[in-house]
Amino acid sequence: MSRIVIGLIGIAVLVTLTGVALAEGGTLIGKQSFDTELAGFGKVRFVSLIDDRSGPGKCRFELRRGGLTVYRFPKAHANDWSCWEITAIAFADVNGDGRKDVIVMAKAITGIGPTGARTFNANTIYYNTGKGRFATVAVVNELASKYDHIGKLKRALAKSPYASIKPR
Repeated sequence: MSRIVIGLIGIAVLVTLTGVALAEGGTLIGKQSFDTELAGFGKVRFVSLIDDRSGPGKCRFELRRGGLTVYRFPKAHANDWSCWEITAIAFADVNGDGRKDVIVMAKAITGIGPTGARTFNANTIYYNTGKGRFATVAVVNELASKYDHIGKLKRALAKSPYASIKPR
């Protein structure tokens, strides 16, 4: 893969076929980065990145305003393995508290053994706590990872015992 290095006010940017690699770490996934409005943050840009500088890829998500990072999300479920691809992002109130939560659908690989390169779902639900942060619940992420379509995932969560969970 060819890369082009561009200098921007002391920040090196590497342009790749999949996104823009930023010197501070991570490849920006433009097709999974969106402008949105979230309770506790106002109007922001949700940014998806994959950081593979020091080994297997790790998904990373941030909220930015005016080009500056104002919030970094907790570790994504896909980071328990190697994040292969971020397939979808959705903003929806999944627990009925009136605040938009963030649904991240991702594919991961183990990188080990004969099936190490086979992708599998490793989805994350980030609950907006309304206190300027997001939280995840491991058991909900396991349930969410059974689905590869946002609509099916949202319907399954609505019918689950976790439909009104309120993480702190």
